[in-house]
Amino acid sequence: MANFIHCGNNVARVIRQLDDFKPRGITDNPTGPLVIGELKGRLVVQNPFKRLDYYTMGYRGPSYLYAGFIYAPYIPLFTTPTLITADLIAQKGFLSSAGFKVVNAGLFCEGYIENLGLGYQMNP
Repeated sequence: MANFIHCGNNVARVIRQLDDFKPRGITDNPTGPLVIGELKGRLVVQNPFKRLDYYTMGYRGPSYLYAGFIYAPYIPLFTTPTLITADLIAQKGFLSSAGFKVVNAGLFCEGYIENLGLGYQMNP
């Protein structure tokens, strides 16, 4: 059974109107994904970068043995010293590396809602 919902802006608008939705107080103005509340015990995350009418539901277990996806960073963020070139432009290098592995794709499902009637579609 899914315990989180990751959704686009239009889907989040629909979820906010449901009777079972419990909003979380938002105190700042975020520019990325944001936890907006719970729907029947499922954590709801609104992501402005996800397609507007799409959502993903999934299960996050108590340990990595119940994982659908594993993110394993093996080189944390590394920065080089600032270098000033001959034309006085400052440059800095960044490096990070990680492994990504889908362990059990059955722990996720994706869908979309048609005909929301919420106006324009920014990203088709």
